[in-house]
Amino acid sequence: MIHASEDDRLGEDAPGSTEGILVVHAGDGAWQPGPAEGVRYRVLQEDAERSTRTSLVRMAPGAVIPAHHHHVAEQVYFLEGDGRVAGEELGPGDYYRVPAGTVHEPSTTRQGCTFLVIASRNEVLA
Repeated sequence: MIHASEDDRLGEDAPGSTEGILVVHAGDGAWQPGPAEGVRYRVLQEDAERSTRTSLVRMAPGAVIPAHHHHVAEQVYFLEGDGRVAGEELGPGDYYRVPAGTVHEPSTTRQGCTFLVIASRNEVLA
């Protein structure tokens, strides 16, 4: 369950949302094509005021997210699989954060992975 702060300005029509609380169930929302082949994401929450988005990301085995630039700090928490992000090998339970303005190399996975990411709503591919 995800709890949103008062500043998130949630719409009253969001599923499971009341008085500033956002609940996203596993079956809510659709997976969308990501920035590269084999990458899909599902938006959990967007904060227009802060220009951030909280999403789940799935990468198929061998998928690559191209080099990109972050407008805000990026936070990633790995749920399953393996990945190489910003030069770091990551696996289940690993967390990393990079500051706003960071440009990093392509993100890759050998076996495939799923992770939670809080980042810019609009990433700029390098």
